[in-house]
Amino acid sequence: MSGVFERLGRFAARHRIAVIAAYLAVSLLLLWRGTSIRLETSLAELLPRGTPSADDLRALLEAGGSVDRLLISIWREPGDPDPAEEPLVLAELAEELAGSLRASGLIKSVRYGIDEKELESAARFAMAHLPVLVPGARAADLAARLEQPGIRASLERLRERLSTPGLGVSVKRIAAADPLGLAELAGQGLGPTLAGIRLDPESGLFLSEDGRRLLMVIEAARPPTEIAFSRRLLAAVEEAETKLRASGGEAAAMKFDHAGGHLFALEDERRIRRDATATTLFSLVAIAAIYLFVIRRPVLWLAILVPLSMTTVWTLGLAAIYPGRLNMITVAFAAILLGIGDDAMIHMYLREREERAKGVPAPESAVAAMRATGMAVTVATLTSAAAFLSLSFVRFRGLAELGVIGAMGMLTLLAGVLVFFPAALALLARKEEDPRGTASLRLPLHAFMAAQRFTLPRRRPILAGVGLATAVMIAAASGIEVSADLRSIRGEDPAAEALARVLAPYGSGAAAETMVVMHDGDREGSAVQREEALASSEALAHFCGEAAASGLISGCEREELLPPSEALQRERFERLGPLPWNEAAVALEREALNLGMEPGYFSEFIRDLSRYGRFDEVRIAPGPDTSLSQGAPRTRVVFADPGDAREIAAAIRARFRGRPIRIASVALVSEDLGGILQRDYRRAALLVLGAIALLSLAAFRRAKLFLATMAPVLLGGIWLLGTARLAGIELNLMSLMGIPIVFGLGVDYGVYVVDRWASEGGRLEAAMAGVGPALLVTGLTTLAGFAALLTAQLAGLRSLGFVVVVGTGFTLAAALFVLPLLLESGGGRNAVR
Repeated sequence: MSGVFERLGRFAARHRIAVIAAYLAVSLLLLWRGTSIRLETSLAELLPRGTPSADDLRALLEAGGSVDRLLISIWREPGDPDPAEEPLVLAELAEELAGSLRASGLIKSVRYGIDEKELESAARFAMAHLPVLVPGARAADLAARLEQPGIRASLERLRERLSTPGLGVSVKRIAAADPLGLAELAGQGLGPTLAGIRLDPESGLFLSEDGRRLLMVIEAARPPTEIAFSRRLLAAVEEAETKLRASGGEAAAMKFDHAGGHLFALEDERRIRRDATATTLFSLVAIAAIYLFVIRRPVLWLAILVPLSMTTVWTLGLAAIYPGRLNMITVAFAAILLGIGDDAMIHMYLREREERAKGVPAPESAVAAMRATGMAVTVATLTSAAAFLSLSFVRFRGLAELGVIGAMGMLTLLAGVLVFFPAALALLARKEEDPRGTASLRLPLHAFMAAQRFTLPRRRPILAGVGLATAVMIAAASGIEVSADLRSIRGEDPAAEALARVLAPYGSGAAAETMVVMHDGDREGSAVQREEALASSEALAHFCGEAAASGLISGCEREELLPPSEALQRERFERLGPLPWNEAAVALEREALNLGMEPGYFSEFIRDLSRYGRFDEVRIAPGPDTSLSQGAPRTRVVFADPGDAREIAAAIRARFRGRPIRIASVALVSEDLGGILQRDYRRAALLVLGAIALLSLAAFRRAKLFLATMAPVLLGGIWLLGTARLAGIELNLMSLMGIPIVFGLGVDYGVYVVDRWASEGGRLEAAMAGVGPALLVTGLTTLAGFAALLTAQLAGLRSLGFVVVVGTGFTLAAALFVLPLLLESGGGRNAVR
């Protein structure tokens, strides 16, 4: 194989100018291609396909939940107007803002409640069919409102409400038709609302509990994942708000707060771009600083940094072709490649320096360096590529795509190392004034060799101590914990905090741990599908009541499906029909007189009460005019304890008896993802170990040398996991991904040491004097590259940086100080033969 590398090196040296020009031309082409790459900010897109919990969660997000809407909370400082008038003022200002947004053409709809006509229509429908609409869970509340204390309290609130100036005609008619506020007990009888958001029954607005904040719910024309659109939408919103404030009057004191899917997308895009830029620059600066300290030839920095940078460019261009995007995980590829990409070039450069010191003229010195190091460089780079490629078999798409991109990066790096770098070395060598200069690195080589001479005579006690420490680390590593929580990748999340902050005043459970249960079918489809949806709704209603009573869940926020099935209507009527409707009518007339109100004002309500005792009078016949809810029926189940997610889901599925439903929950996905990753990582580890074994055996052809090559990475991996456990650090999905990377990098160190040791005929001191400086420099640059990830805002990238920095540090130490002792104990020169 050395002949192949010699011919390749001779070709590069002979045609150095043409090789460099061609390499840079291809780099420019791929740079142009890479500028079109798309940034994917949706965490749902990273979930594995074919996993039921992930598919259900993705279906919910694609269907459009509250996080896919833009939410605007508007309010004024307390104490400005009369609290009773504040909802009307907020509604007027919200309508002005809505008008500006509609004119922008960027939204499909905007709601801040239901208008008077919708409210009147929905309320009248609810009152006409009340006994078959009120769920069983609210029957006790309904009964309490029909008793004398409840009737009196309702009428007192109504009298105060009717005295409010500017009250709409429809609202007054609703007050007359429903003085006891019974319609709000009918759930979706009041029309479609945002799940979990408080709808004020009197005004029909999305109001906070104190009535001083109003929530606007905006359906955008495009999804949040279209970053350019999200940016335009937020700019249009801010412009409309500024214009509204500038109009003066009551609008001047308005305040706004935003949340929703488009802010999530922009925040993730901002963090991804920031992390990509910051980690790449940090890595470049740190590596350049190391070069400045250890390498005396500034022109060599360019020879190394150019292929390093071009490797990033090539990889970006290829990634624009496949997979065609970067996500919040793959964005780390540049810092990773910069950290590990210079190893091969440093080893090749130092060997060229040795050849020059022996009197080999340029550019033959570059050819000789290529012949001597080509095999080790190729094996080391391919093992790193294999480590990355093993991740492509993981079903978590973020990691799988990083595996593909990382493997492409290592292969493009190998092309630069075997073609561009020999040409650059030959060009530099021809122009060098001092061809016999041997001091190429500013490293304490004497101190390093003194440490080697100190440890070698004491190898047995030192190896015994290492073995004991490793046993302790193995015991500690057995208790390591891995978090599969997807949110651990994001870390601190301003967009999520904004969502919780905006929704909290409106009584939403959106910020709590929940799962959403949906019927898996279209209610506008076949009669069979509709009956299945009705059956699912009924089964879930019973489950919610029982589970809440037992403490398994905190509660449910249900969406009613209209019209209910005939069986459900009869079931509800049997419970509510016997209530004392006529007695309530008499009590209403009496209390109205006592409060100075005209009983005749409530004649329509009294007529409805007289009908509620007969099923035929309140039954809802099927028909298109009764289907007030739109979209798939959903219920948000609020956990009492997120750890019960699996038990809750199992109980729901058992209650549904095989009916087609989807249960979407981050908690379920995290739990399933943990099991998937455990299986996939075992497979990935076996694949990478198998690939490394084949490459190492092919290169060295001796089992002892292969085992020696593997020793540093095995020790580094064990010490990494043991240290994390002893330090109380919990690993997550991203930090798990770093372990195969540590394997691939750690084998490189072993390959270089064993290869040089074998080429020196088992003379350990000569081998370590030749390879030790290069390992130190490449180890430092690798640590610097991955240390850049510690500055990332995304917690997943920081955890990846921690694992690789610690694991690589341990592996490097093992290669420099433990592996030589193992080689010497293995028989020295005799082991080479």
